[in-house]
Amino acid sequence: MRTGLLFLTVFFSVSILGAQPRTYRILGTIDRPVAEEWIYMDKYMGNGNDLDSARIVENRFEFTGTASVPELCCLFFDPGRRETRRYGMARVFNEPGNTEILLCLKDMFRGSEVKGGPVNREYFDKDQYLTVRFYQPMDSLTRLRATASPEDRERLGAEIEAVRQALVQSNLTYIKANLGSPAALVVFSTICASVPLPEREQMLEGFHDDLKQCNVYRAMAASLQPEAR
Repeated sequence: MRTGLLFLTVFFSVSILGAQPRTYRILGTIDRPVAEEWIYMDKYMGNGNDLDSARIVENRFEFTGTASVPELCCLFFDPGRRETRRYGMARVFNEPGNTEILLCLKDMFRGSEVKGGPVNREYFDKDQYLTVRFYQPMDSLTRLRATASPEDRERLGAEIEAVRQALVQSNLTYIKANLGSPAALVVFSTICASVPLPEREQMLEGFHDDLKQCNVYRAMAASLQPEAR
């Protein structure tokens, strides 16, 4: 069963690539009134060249466009803050068809909900798994370590590092099995710096050719250039 599911995941991931640009429609709702009149969207790890905007009307907004390859996009209110624009307050893939997103102003990054196609489902299901299996335990250990005795701090630090290493290995297994997946490409960006340089170069080269036009891929590839090291 695991092999069959893996085949279907890889087959689907590749099947959405290599196509002509297709239309996406992102329908957003904000969970409470806001003072802002506009919301902005840019590609994950973008440089502002793809910045888009939508007017907020009665707590609702809409982004439409075309994309040859689904890319993770960031939603935010202030386009002047570079890091907010680059990494975003809430995230959604611009995959073909309709995608709905509910923005939770209390915690846009973790609290927002996305309902969309298979790329968004793959990414957010994976994110939920990583949060429960790795990020929450690391957060708990980090809080304990902050007030622990020197002896316990050393032990807790070792436990945190063990969880982090397990996170990297779990992600590497997933990524290597899904080199045609836009979601796997984004996950790789979160652990790229933890992967030895030769393996990092090999993995980047192994991604599907159509994914190499994505902003996140170009950013990671640029970091491998000698002048960026």
